[in-house]
Amino acid sequence: MRRLAVGAALIAGCLAGGLPAATAATDRPDPVGLPKPYTGPVQVGSSGPNSSWETLSHQPGFAPGSMLLLTDGSVLVHQDDSDRWSRLVPDRHGSYANGTWHSAASLPGRYQPQYFASAVLPSGKVIVLGGEYDGSDQQVESNRGAIYDPVANRWRRLAPPPRWTQVGDSQSTLLTDGRLLVANLLGSDDAILDPATLHWTPTGAGKLDLNGEEGFSLLPDGRVLTVDSTAQGSELFNPQTGTWSSAGKIPVNLVDDNSEQGPVVSGPDGDEFAIGATGNSALYHSQPGGPGRWSAGPRLPKLMGAQLVAADAAGARLPNGSVLLDASPPGQVAPVYFFVFNGRDLRPIEDNETARDVSSYTTRMLVLPSGKVLYDDNDKIYVFRPGGSPRADWRPRITAVARQLAPGHVYRLSGLQLAGRDQGAAYGDDFQDNTNYPMIRITSLAGGPSRGVITYARTTSWSSVSTAPGAPSWTRFTVPRDAPAGSSSLVVVASGIGSAPVRVTIR
Repeated sequence: MRRLAVGAALIAGCLAGGLPAATAATDRPDPVGLPKPYTGPVQVGSSGPNSSWETLSHQPGFAPGSMLLLTDGSVLVHQDDSDRWSRLVPDRHGSYANGTWHSAASLPGRYQPQYFASAVLPSGKVIVLGGEYDGSDQQVESNRGAIYDPVANRWRRLAPPPRWTQVGDSQSTLLTDGRLLVANLLGSDDAILDPATLHWTPTGAGKLDLNGEEGFSLLPDGRVLTVDSTAQGSELFNPQTGTWSSAGKIPVNLVDDNSEQGPVVSGPDGDEFAIGATGNSALYHSQPGGPGRWSAGPRLPKLMGAQLVAADAAGARLPNGSVLLDASPPGQVAPVYFFVFNGRDLRPIEDNETARDVSSYTTRMLVLPSGKVLYDDNDKIYVFRPGGSPRADWRPRITAVARQLAPGHVYRLSGLQLAGRDQGAAYGDDFQDNTNYPMIRITSLAGGPSRGVITYARTTSWSSVSTAPGAPSWTRFTVPRDAPAGSSSLVVVASGIGSAPVRVTIR
């Protein structure tokens, strides 16, 4: 990502050459084939006239950037381009739209990154590494890093891989065993972090091009897919051998002249949906242990003659299997438009109230354990409410868990597909907020005011984040001290999809 201003002057410049530009946000032309922009107020806590979006009852009071889902159900939100973080905590009924904000610890040493590698580790801790900017408007490609302990509410410094002088906005992903793969911004190699020892191991031999501006997507067989920045190529990383190999030529070009591309969104059936910075899209149909194959996807529409593109943009796999995505005109300028891809068709959906003022490159999406999507555009935060429901075979399955649970105590839960069948949301480089790990939601069934109260049991020590069908795994969890006593329902949730409930008793 390269930082660009968004405003009327740049919009006019982008649309120059015979393409009329709107002179004000409310005067934006309505292009054929796209929905009219919503211009009324968005009602707090309800859909209002715009059926897909709801605003938070309490906006954060700062410019929200990267978001990560902590394993206690709260969301860690970065105050963009700063060292400060806050947590959004859902209310007692699990609503994030009515959630409250709590301050979190600041990064150490005046570390103020913007656009960086990020992940939630199997310990439940959070890693942040790099920064295309670091407290300055100058592009510095920082190699600083830190790890956050949400229980202690404390960050501590993390050293970069040996001899890496720059990390910047490098891409990352957890491998199925919980180790973290990070790309070298300045080369074609990579490094793997052992989350237990914090030791880095060099890897990634044989890659055909440089890593810059690419993204990682974990396949069900444990390999990692990337879209190359050149020649419509794609490659697969094999963690067993530490090497890259070709994943085939993509039938359409997804990468623009600045090497930008959009997100690659993983799917519950092993199909990856890649959205391009050229307006093209493509699907990668993975085969366990094999090369898979590519096919062309739908093309984004044009806005008054200008092709909409996803040159840095957010995407999220919804629990119903469709993909929510956004796109803007070329040049990383406003406005942003939203679409849902159902595997066949690309359908435009309604705007939210700030869509006219932002570009897709400032947006973020995070799949919540409720199955909704938390969305921020560096100005406001919304909750997107999808329709439909997941297929039964996509749900996690609990095979063993204690039925008598005590607040504050730690237990073990075993099952199948506990990390889900996809990684949730995607962006590419610049930040990562995958949610293919187990969350445990406890809902009180007791009578009186405790009925329906939702708490999340903090999970740690996940044995796997594999998205393979039927993948066995286990996790430890700590019962919240404020979980209401009595009969309760317990489910495992991964990327917004919950298991069948198990009846437990909080004693």
